[in-house]
Amino acid sequence: MQHYVVYMGEHSFEDSESVITANHEMLTSVMGSHEGAQGAVVHHYTKTFRGFSAMLTSDQARKLQESDSVVSVFESKTSRIHTTHSWEFLGVTNLENSHQSLKDSTSDTIIGVIDSGTCSPLECLFIC
Repeated sequence: MQHYVVYMGEHSFEDSESVITANHEMLTSVMGSHEGAQGAVVHHYTKTFRGFSAMLTSDQARKLQESDSVVSVFESKTSRIHTTHSWEFLGVTNLENSHQSLKDSTSDTIIGVIDSGTCSPLECLFIC
């Protein structure tokens, strides 16, 4: 059993309970029982899109992927933080003037930012 995320795109359900019920029904079709489906679910995504994460076998994940209402199924992976000192790594020492110093520099490097929730409010403001 691995942790998978099942993404089904936008939904038109009226409330979160309706989404959760529909998710359980879909998962029951590959798990074999409603109790098994409820026990396998780790999280339901009900607000801005429809989906869920669950502990599944690769065969169950493949069966869900074959459903017309499923956009994608992928294994959930945990990423480790490589540094909490991004600003030093980027050569930014003064956050007050960092926007201008980055704007003035040129290179063939694309910097990607993943918000891990560990930045200070000033750092998060700078990222946005």
